Amino acid sequence: MTMEKRVLLTGGYGFLGRAAAACFAKEGWEVHIIDDGTSEPMEPLKAKHRFYPYSVLDERCEEVFRVRNFDVVLHLAERSTALESGAYLENAGVNFPGLAHMLALSTKYHVGKFLLISTGSVFAADAKDPGKDGETAGHLRAMQKYVNEEYARRWGQNFDLRVTVLRLSTIYGPGQLPTHGFVAKFIMQALLGKSYEFFGSPDETRDFLYIDDAAYAIYSAAERNHAADVVNISSNTAVSYAAFEKCAAEIFPVRPTSFMGAPENPALSFGRAVLDNSVCRNELGWRVNVPLAEGLRRTYDWYQNYLKEKAKHDAAVQAADQRKELWNKILPYLEHAGLFAAAAGIVVWQGNTVNSMIRMDFNYIYIAVLGLLYGKQHSLPAVGLASLLLGYSLLIGGTDVVSLLYLPEYLLHFASYLFMGVLTGYITDTRDRELEDERYKRSRALERYEFLHAMYQESIEIKDKLYRQITNSNDSIGRVYRIVKRLDSVEPENVFTQAVAVTTEIMEAENVVLYVKGSNPWYFRQKIRRGSAVEDLPRSLKVEETPYLREMIADKRLFVNRQLKEGMPDIAAPIIYEDEVIAVVELHALDFDLWTFYRQNLLSMTARLIATAIGHAYFYERAVQEKRFLPGTSRILREEQYRRIVEELEERAAAPQTAMSLVYLNLDVANGDWQALDGKLTGVVRAEDYIGQVGSVAQILLTDVNDKVVAMVQERLKEKGVASIRVAS
Repeated sequence: MTMEKRVLLTGGYGFLGRAAAACFAKEGWEVHIIDDGTSEPMEPLKAKHRFYPYSVLDERCEEVFRVRNFDVVLHLAERSTALESGAYLENAGVNFPGLAHMLALSTKYHVGKFLLISTGSVFAADAKDPGKDGETAGHLRAMQKYVNEEYARRWGQNFDLRVTVLRLSTIYGPGQLPTHGFVAKFIMQALLGKSYEFFGSPDETRDFLYIDDAAYAIYSAAERNHAADVVNISSNTAVSYAAFEKCAAEIFPVRPTSFMGAPENPALSFGRAVLDNSVCRNELGWRVNVPLAEGLRRTYDWYQNYLKEKAKHDAAVQAADQRKELWNKILPYLEHAGLFAAAAGIVVWQGNTVNSMIRMDFNYIYIAVLGLLYGKQHSLPAVGLASLLLGYSLLIGGTDVVSLLYLPEYLLHFASYLFMGVLTGYITDTRDRELEDERYKRSRALERYEFLHAMYQESIEIKDKLYRQITNSNDSIGRVYRIVKRLDSVEPENVFTQAVAVTTEIMEAENVVLYVKGSNPWYFRQKIRRGSAVEDLPRSLKVEETPYLREMIADKRLFVNRQLKEGMPDIAAPIIYEDEVIAVVELHALDFDLWTFYRQNLLSMTARLIATAIGHAYFYERAVQEKRFLPGTSRILREEQYRRIVEELEERAAAPQTAMSLVYLNLDVANGDWQALDGKLTGVVRAEDYIGQVGSVAQILLTDVNDKVVAMVQERLKEKGVASIRVAS
């Protein structure tokens, strides 16, 4: 069981955070996100992750760091307002302390790498060498960013924390809020049929980068080792506003721009410094994959669909909310009307509010029910309506209006209605306030409980992972020992067999092939293959006709088929012995989940173990050269040596998913002259085949051949005057 790497993203629900989280999750990392919910995402994050609804200043963040041993912390959390707001000073009171808090926790809990997201806008638009000449842009937002960068870098130097500042150019793509990005606002204005208000000169330039490219660059910075403490992530291409508008107009309708002149706030200017991305390209192996035109097309299509779906959703939600709100408003009045109708019906039926048999006034029930259900808001109107019913019943009973106003018995009756209404209303309103207080306390307690429960569950998961790691020993010393043990052989053929078996097991790959350099250094012969996807691969590779093989021999580095070209392995590793590439192990039809830097590093380590084992086998083979072959011969193996190789190859051929044929030819040794036979076999048998003594006859073992090749070998032997007979084994 492989322990996943863990990354913590602060502010991970923002535009860039969601893309980075999805990239890390796709590469097999365990993703954790701290976000206070102010990011306002336009679409939810679908990638698997753990969420902590805290501010970066929250003390509970320490519990997250304490429970989780994070490999990387990616700090994106920033109190960001619309570009027009300019409330930068207020934001600094959150952004800088939040950064300091995360740096302190990362140091305390030994985080492997701290990545701080910054922006190229910290430098002036006309800076010729951003990052070196130190010419910052002249607005508070840029100053705050630059101060954060310097603080993080100095913190890393003083407290031995590996800090890298990732400076990004203008990022754009699906899901960005129009208030937080130039491209998003431009496209939204176009979709709404409005002109874009442009501040500045049309000749001012920016450096645009698609969101997916930016996310993968961030992942590469987290995964790969690099020496730089500042990495610029950009397309390294200056695009003027005029060129941008022209490119956009070729993809979607754009209304003429409204030019507003130079902005009062420098942060609103279009111009941005163009960042040099050489470190990102050379040290991280990163490249721009989505050009501006394609990125704009994808972004426009997304916003177009988003507005359509949002309009449908908003209309449906609004209609449902209106119906629910209307129903909630009229329900109390409907109930009130129903109860009043019942009370009025009783009065009409019995001629009085008081029943003559049980001596009970039903108006009290009417008032009490409404007061207990809805409080004074409905109990006091009920008092008034009940008083009207009482007055009506008295009037039809013969009482005059003047008597209603001055006779004490009637006034006390009316007062009792008022007392009942006020009492029940007060009881209900007090109860509602107490319930609200209890709900608040309960929500706070539940929030604390959920936090503690989440920490407990994470602790259990970590314990279970460690338990499985120890018991299964897949990533333990026991596994390393088993690998070394399987490769611990002095027989080259056994080493080759175990090399493919070990690679298959470690890489969890089903299709593996091993090519070994032959006697001719410009050819690599297929030694062993495993898996249905490699059955039709060529049996030999010519170096000059195989670009990826030529590249590996020259660079002595791992090959990764990033362009997904056909006819090439997905990943291949050179096996180097005495500073020469002696073999190549290739992986084909690899599952997409296994295309990770972790797997690439694992294959490199495996190749080094295989190279060591092959080196030992070659050294042993040279040391016992005379004991392996018959006296006076250079290729005819002694019987015990030959039998050992036959057993190894038969075991290899019988292995599952290993399509390999073995053909045996018995040769007559004329007059027992083994030396003469050895001379005749020169140039007849391939270097990868074996000749050995079997009793009084010689036997050739042809590996991985068809009937046509067997017939050709027999014909060559016949020309040399050597009779051959094909045998079963």
